[in-house]
Amino acid sequence: MPRLGGVAVFLSCFISFGLVALFDRPLLSGSWIFSSEGGLFGLCLFIVMLLGFWDDLRSLKPFQKFGVQVLLSSVVYIAGFRVSAVMNPSAADGWMCTQLTILSRSSGSSALPTR
Repeated sequence: MPRLGGVAVFLSCFISFGLVALFDRPLLSGSWIFSSEGGLFGLCLFIVMLLGFWDDLRSLKPFQKFGVQVLLSSVVYIAGFRVSAVMNPSAADGWMCTQLTILSRSSGSSALPTR
């Protein structure tokens, strides 16, 4: 069973954003990445990575891990990051977008379109 894969994914994204910020700052200027919301988003991502790290080293109960992920995804939702479009027209109600935002963030899925 692979261990610590989330750390590699987190570090590769962090290093990529760092290199872009270092060498092509105008590309990111005015972006949400350097706002307080971006900092909060990054902090929540870091905590999710630490949670996965801890789960790989010492097993967490599924409901504990999922509970923390739902809490952090709720914080991200409150910060303004939302699923704004759903490809299924029958599920495009506002309440459904809220549920999909929290579910997609807590499951680690990046398949749903966001801000």
